[in-house]
Amino acid sequence: MKIESLVRSLGAESTLAAESSEQLVSDVLAYAKERARDNDAYRYGKPPTWIRIGAAIRTSPAQVLHELGVATTFLTASPLAQVARHWAHV
Repeated sequence: MKIESLVRSLGAESTLAAESSEQLVSDVLAYAKERARDNDAYRYGKPPTWIRIGAAIRTSPAQVLHELGVATTFLTASPLAQVARHWAHV
C-alpha cells in the first residue's frame, strides 16, 4: 500500500459501531482490578466513564486512533506520560 493511499484512507469518514453503558464500565473496572494483581500496568489508568451515544457514529480512522491514544495515555505521574501524550497526537 502506498503511503498516500494510507493517509487518504485514514481521513475517510465512515460509520463506527459503538457500545457504552454503566455495565460495560463496571465490567472493565472489575477486569482491571483482577488483572492488577499480576500486572502493575493495570494499576494506572484513567477511570472509564460511559457516554450517551447512538448505536453508531460517523468518524474517521484517524480520529478513532487519536481518541484511543488520548484515552490510553498514562497518568501524569508516569515517567512515560509525555511520550504517551506525544503518540496520542501523532
